[in-house]
Amino acid sequence: HEIRIVHLSSGTLESPRTLPVHELTQPDPLELGDPPRYPAGVSSTQQPAVAPFDSHSAQRLRSLRDRISLPTLRRFPVPPGCSSSDPEDVRAAELLRMYQDFVSELYRGLHLKQMSFSNSLLDYSEVHCRVMEDLETLKIDQGTGSIIEVPLAATSKVYHLVKQDGPAGFMAPAFPGSSVDMSTAEHYIVLDFMRWKLALVFSKWKAAQTFLIGIELLIRTAQERRDEGA
Repeated sequence: HEIRIVHLSSGTLESPRTLPVHELTQPDPLELGDPPRYPAGVSSTQQPAVAPFDSHSAQRLRSLRDRISLPTLRRFPVPPGCSSSDPEDVRAAELLRMYQDFVSELYRGLHLKQMSFSNSLLDYSEVHCRVMEDLETLKIDQGTGSIIEVPLAATSKVYHLVKQDGPAGFMAPAFPGSSVDMSTAEHYIVLDFMRWKLALVFSKWKAAQTFLIGIELLIRTAQERRDEGA
């Protein structure tokens, strides 16, 4: 079947030159919108959406992992399995290991659950997400015959919403000190690309936390590279 590849431009996003802290996260209404379709960026291919992972790809993955490093930030997040009281070098080493694992898995491709709106109703579907070898482009296959390619540097923000169990289940911003029970809540990690939002659903807090930290670091890395080339 035909696969349409849509290229999004990041030229309209201005990045501050001041050194950022790690949080891109902030509450925002969950207005997902429709995936952008720009005729000038559409091309066709007969290649499968998910390419086989052979020995050559494995070698490239090892090479990719070796060159993954943390972006320059004033403050780094505390990775899962660590606490803020741990020595800084211990937290940094664990964060780098987690980041390398995350990028390696995303390079191979992750099947994730997406939430969207259809006729004013919530709709859930599976998407395949993969970061390209340049570590600057996220490829999203929605299983509809089209693939969306998003420049990570164009991400305006990332935020975390939760939905609690029970008849009064609701979505609410997740923030430090919140009374929400993270172990029983359903977690939504939302990537805001200004014209479109990608909402991914996680049933486990650790998986959501790992994805949130990993994608924030990857976005900062892409923005850092863009600024260096500006």
